[in-house]
Amino acid sequence: MRREPVWQRARKFLLDSLQGRFVLAMLGGLALVQLTVNLVWYSQIEQRVRRQTEQAAHHVTSGAMGAVRALRELPAAYRPLLIEQLRTMGGTRFQVFFNNAAVTVTPLPGQPMARLLEQRVTQELTAQLPRARRSTSRWPRPSAWRWRPAARCSATCRRAGWSPR
Repeated sequence: MRREPVWQRARKFLLDSLQGRFVLAMLGGLALVQLTVNLVWYSQIEQRVRRQTEQAAHHVTSGAMGAVRALRELPAAYRPLLIEQLRTMGGTRFQVFFNNAAVTVTPLPGQPMARLLEQRVTQELTAQLPRARRSTSRWPRPSAWRWRPAARCSATCRRAGWSPR
């Protein structure tokens, strides 16, 4: 007597018997519940990450505004001196530059949270610095960020009587 292949016996069990249909219904229900729970979990994670990104933007902007306020409170002649000291000592998280034109930066590709962070930081900077209406924020990949450090001591620093040595 020849035995049926395993897949034919499984097919008969699942489709032709009541117990097999119950097994299929339970597996289908479990798959549907698992899919629903995963979608809810994903949306909650996404909302939490979005909220944390907005909080990070606020903290970054607050730190940058503290640096800007400190620079504004200094007399104008000492500002380049402080910036030069911060650059050489590495005493700040922010790179401070005074530019005549926008610095071209290649933003992170395909990063919606980076775009949200840029947007929030720009909005807060514009709101807190009413005279700087054209302020922007870009977040490049660290390996793609190129900048040329200033000369060891600028003419303004020399006029202020400060020497790097």
